[in-house]
Amino acid sequence: MAAQQDEREQAPGRPRVRRWWQDNGICPPLAVKEKEGRGGGVFTTEDLKCGTEVLPPIAPLACALMSDVRGCYCDYCFKSVEDCGKPLRRCSRCRFAYYCSKACQESDWRSHKHECRVTISKAWLSVMMRLVLRCMHIQGKQKQELDLLRASDDNLLSEGASKDTQNCIHGVLGFLDTDDPATKKKIVDIAYKITFNGFSIHEDELRPIGVGLYTCLSLFNHSCVPNCAAVSDGRKLVVRTVADIKAGEQLVVSYLDPFDTPEQRKLKLTEYGFECDCEMCNTELYPVRRNPQ
Repeated sequence: MAAQQDEREQAPGRPRVRRWWQDNGICPPLAVKEKEGRGGGVFTTEDLKCGTEVLPPIAPLACALMSDVRGCYCDYCFKSVEDCGKPLRRCSRCRFAYYCSKACQESDWRSHKHECRVTISKAWLSVMMRLVLRCMHIQGKQKQELDLLRASDDNLLSEGASKDTQNCIHGVLGFLDTDDPATKKKIVDIAYKITFNGFSIHEDELRPIGVGLYTCLSLFNHSCVPNCAAVSDGRKLVVRTVADIKAGEQLVVSYLDPFDTPEQRKLKLTEYGFECDCEMCNTELYPVRRNPQ
């Protein structure tokens, strides 16, 4: 990655993230370390075969379903209504969130109760607005994890991405009806953390259905030719290798659709302050989408 990514990777919070990584028992063969001129990243200390699960299912700090699939998936476990085999139960207060069971509804209440008060009187919230509201009330160990995630500013964002983030900030401020400077600062900080650290959650057919924040994944750098992939398992993500990896090599994931053209990749990466100099971008090659049949 070019200079913009180096700026991201050398942000002050990264040493604390590495300590968090080690303190939470994520051990060899994975190691978090610096690479000269490239910032920090995740490396392996031994050879890894393709298909190796390098990180077990990771629960998100916070996650939310996209608005266009609301009512089709459980708002807590992300199980589809088809997999449930029965209609989802709707929150009786706001009638906005849906759950596959009473257990899921109770498990989600600590996060949902804050958006519930807003959605009682509001008809629509974007996935980013919901995530901001859910993150605002995170406490304890999860709050420490949230503080580790990098939050940047408009200097690294394209006009389009910056506008989306600003619209979210103004929307949440409007819903909460507050002019408190401390609250505004908190909302701004969380919104930018989501912009730079949010990962898409996909269904089985790779359609995005939600967004989540995962502390571990914040250390995996991007490549258009990744050797690892984050695979959705409900609301959790599993990281597996998609190629053989030699000891000492960096583990990288793609932040993009693997079937994007070079032009599409460049546009999406520059929206978030990235420039990529990988082989795929330099040769203008991209995978051919195969017929699923």
